[in-house]
Parts: sequence; C-alpha cells; structure tokens
Amino acid sequence: MILSSDLKNIRIHKRLSQRQMADLLHVTWRQYQNYESGSSKFPLSLAELLEFKLVELDKINLEREEALENQKRADEALLQNGGRV
Repeated sequence: MILSSDLKNIRIHKRLSQRQMADLLHVTWRQYQNYESGSSKFPLSLAELLEFKLVELDKINLEREEALENQKRADEALLQNGGRV
C-alpha cells in the first residue's frame, strides 16, 4: 500500500511533476499536493490506480528505451556502411 509519505519519493523517482501525478490520478493539482503533504489521507482506491498507472508508465518507458536503442543501432550500421542502405 502506498502511503502519503511515499508519494513524493515515487514522483521524483519517476521524474514527474505534481501536476503530472495529479493528472495520472485524475485529481486536481491542489488535491494531489494535499495527499503528498499528508494534509489529506491518500485513499486506497487512488493507491491502487497509481500502482496500475506506474506499471503502465514503466512499460511505455521500456518500449521507448528499446526503440531508441534500435534507432541507435540502425544509425551506427548506416554510418559503418558509409551512409548506404
């Protein structure tokens, strides 16, 4: 279970702004700030949604990294062949 005290660490680790986290959770920026500061209790339903969304983000980031690595390899191969396809 994600506690309010964990939210900032998760957000920073994922390189997201408070506004991006709020959008991810479908809450207002102010409400997210209250969760992160502990002014409001972070509901279990949002914790479950966040865990699901973080898995989605990890998958998207992995796919992006793989695509960039593939493009890098293709560019290197092209350079080794003198720009010929």
